[in-house]
Amino acid sequence: MKQKKEVEIVEHSIMNHLKVFLVDMISRTPHGHDDMEIGVILDGKMDLFIEDAHYSLVQHDIYIISRYQMHSFHCPGKKAVILAFQIQDAFYTTINPRLHYLRTDCNVIRDGSGPLHQTLFSRLFSCADWYFSEKSFHDLKCASMILDVLYSLFDHSCCSIITQKEADAMELNTVRLNHFTDYIGAHYMEQISLDTLADLEHISTYYASHYFRDNLGISFQEYLANIRFQRAYYLVRHTNLNITDICLESGFSSSRYLNQMFVKKLGMTVKEYRKSDNRPRLLTPDLPSDNKQTPYSFEQSAFLLKKYHGK
Repeated sequence: MKQKKEVEIVEHSIMNHLKVFLVDMISRTPHGHDDMEIGVILDGKMDLFIEDAHYSLVQHDIYIISRYQMHSFHCPGKKAVILAFQIQDAFYTTINPRLHYLRTDCNVIRDGSGPLHQTLFSRLFSCADWYFSEKSFHDLKCASMILDVLYSLFDHSCCSIITQKEADAMELNTVRLNHFTDYIGAHYMEQISLDTLADLEHISTYYASHYFRDNLGISFQEYLANIRFQRAYYLVRHTNLNITDICLESGFSSSRYLNQMFVKKLGMTVKEYRKSDNRPRLLTPDLPSDNKQTPYSFEQSAFLLKKYHGK
């Protein structure tokens, strides 16, 4: 029996095949979806993980994510505000069917990096202005600007056309990794192993191990430990639970292992951390383990866009 494909489906409103929105982002677990996504950091800083790469983004940086490309977000400190564009492939494949196999070759365009950033930044903001307006035929204007953005990316060799085989592999990777991360997110408090994930997808444990590392840049055990640590870290900071209860709530098998993780990531044990008047931040960014994001309404987005356009 052919396996049912499961990916994140982005709902579209206002315009067919294009969704523009502002969102307060704190964290978003690794995931992939069937839309191309382009985002502008309007405020704050953000860690972007794409497959096995890590980028630290600042205000006005632009990110580009291909369809079915695994990615996640994490904002150190306070939230970041993102202007995001999610583009369904039907938007451009009606013009050129080969664009169904569109692939991003550069995921980040830095602020101040040159003419390409200036062009994209200007077009994206103008497109958002029209999207959140009530002007006649605003949809046609938005469409023309997004197409110009895509052309600019091609013109600067930031996109290419991959083969159908490569596109199918990307989709399968997204479906499979979504299964893995969703399962771990729901069962991290329990005893789970790589064998469990392999059974989910009817693959060997050896293949699952390499697959996980190739797509997320870390091993299954590292990913699971990070999720458990982030849960324990929250409980240590925001509750009065004792260490034994924190281990039970976060899936750690012993307080010894939990303390090892705290020393590794924060330079002190749980007890020392709780007593410290100057609690350190995490030394290295981890893949996020939960979803903390708040989208703005259409009206709020229109208002905030004017505020950020002048910055």
